[in-house]
Amino acid sequence: MTPLGYLPECRSGVIIYIRGGRGLVRRLMDMGLTLGTLIHMIKSSGPGPILIEVRGSRIALGRGIAMKIFVKEV
Repeated sequence: MTPLGYLPECRSGVIIYIRGGRGLVRRLMDMGLTLGTLIHMIKSSGPGPILIEVRGSRIALGRGIAMKIFVKEV
């Protein structure tokens, strides 16, 4: 289990756990980031947000939020 912020570029992972309050979890679920969802890391290098692909959509997430999403690399 690895935080999403540490997933290397061009790799994929499945969401295993989200650590956060009810508001954060609900907001992520509204964006399609639910348990068991496959995520593809597009950009994680350099400062600023990371860029992921989820269910055919690209989403930018701040690093703080990305560190609260735990994934298993596939």
